[in-house]
Amino acid sequence: MFSIHEKNGYGPAWLRKKLKHSQGGDMDASTKLRSRGIIFLLLTGSFFALAFSEVHVSVKNRLGSGKNMTLHCQSEDDDLGEQNVADGSEFGWDFNVNVWGTTLFYCDMGWESVQDYQFDAYSFARDLVRCDAQCLWLVSEEGMYGFNGQTGFWEYIYQWPSGLELAKKKL
Repeated sequence: MFSIHEKNGYGPAWLRKKLKHSQGGDMDASTKLRSRGIIFLLLTGSFFALAFSEVHVSVKNRLGSGKNMTLHCQSEDDDLGEQNVADGSEFGWDFNVNVWGTTLFYCDMGWESVQDYQFDAYSFARDLVRCDAQCLWLVSEEGMYGFNGQTGFWEYIYQWPSGLELAKKKL
């Protein structure tokens, strides 16, 4: 074990060099502690910014021909109620993602051609990167599009069940 005098540079030159090297170069203990503290604060801040970030979800009715759709969205904690969304309109809501990264909002949707269709409007695991702070959906006759915030493009994500699948479902 070294004495305090040796750690402060009062020992032999070879020993001071060895201590300097083993302590990570020119960094003293207080500098290392400050560096670790800054890294901890950055990581903690990033985690809390992520965990408590606000997200906006919007479902746009672009079915055309004056077709209204019903939309009922909910999470484990919040039921947003059944909404009648007119053609050309949208329904949206804001929420904060939970600390555990398990936030999920799912919706039941229907109109004259498609009834009782379920989709995930926001899933933390899927949408953290794609949506970031805004998760936008566009409902059209051919299916649903989701806006990808990273690419800036609408992506075809959900296809409506075919007539045969709908007939089987009703049986």
